[in-house]
Amino acid sequence: PCIEICQGPECGEFGGPELLAELRSLGIAAEPGHCQGLCHYAPVAVVGEKHLGDATIQGIKTTLALAS
Repeated sequence: PCIEICQGPECGEFGGPELLAELRSLGIAAEPGHCQGLCHYAPVAVVGEKHLGDATIQGIKTTLALAS
């Protein structure tokens, strides 16, 4: 599935850019994404069609494993 990491203002302040960089450094294809309007849950990741609030590397990996 496609992985997007929100780069909106709130997610940018709460680790979105760092999360994106870490995913890429692990060889996980991820793209910068637009604001999802879920600022209270920053940083937000979108994995396929699933939104993950307070996103972490482990949470994204778990979601990817469940999707396969």
